[in-house]
Amino acid sequence: SASSTTSAVVGPAADRAPPRLTLVAPTEALPGARVDVTAEAEDNVGVSSVTFEVNGADPTQATTQPYRRAVLIPTLAAPGTRVTVTATARDAANNAGSSQATITIVAAPDLTAPSVGITVPTQAAPGTTVRLSAVANDAGGVRSVSFATAGQTIATDPSSPFEATFVVPPNTPVGASLTFVARATDFAGNSAEQSGVLTIVATPDTTAPTVTLTAPTQVRAAGVLRLSATAADDVAVASV
Repeated sequence: SASSTTSAVVGPAADRAPPRLTLVAPTEALPGARVDVTAEAEDNVGVSSVTFEVNGADPTQATTQPYRRAVLIPTLAAPGTRVTVTATARDAANNAGSSQATITIVAAPDLTAPSVGITVPTQAAPGTTVRLSAVANDAGGVRSVSFATAGQTIATDPSSPFEATFVVPPNTPVGASLTFVARATDFAGNSAEQSGVLTIVATPDTTAPTVTLTAPTQVRAAGVLRLSATAADDVAVASV
């Protein structure tokens, strides 16, 4: 009888598992900004390389950790524009795994305060009404101008011309001063203010004195005519 034997060497199983990949990137960026996108990649055998593409073009490759790509946001990119970054990780068996991140372009924040100027009468008497006005400007528009004195808001005007009126308290002493503040606020919440000072003066006397003249009805020739007067005024009679 005859017999035969056969032997075989069993090699390692082929690597068919793709790398696992996660992209870490900001969700928003300003025009002209430089942002870093990092790929966190792992594989059951080992990661050979990570290739980054921006909007499907301009590929760059990283072969060592950290797997990172700097992305330059276009300076003239309009708010709302999206930049898509794709990363593809490969292992030694050429298995590939991919991940994407989207960066949305946002408008640069408005950090500039409005300009504002206030006009206040230089003098006023107790009990009188004074008119306040302000001029305010801002590149993004002025939302409102408020007027205040002694920490109390007098009025808020949402549109130009920005104006308010104020009645000087009747008991305000002569010689005192009142400080008024105009505060301009834009639509981004930035604000600026300017102040003006009103000096309190005495109420102008516009009432004439009353006067009564007393004289004889007759006088002799070459005689002396004697006259007398009675005068009164709400403040004082200076002379007759």
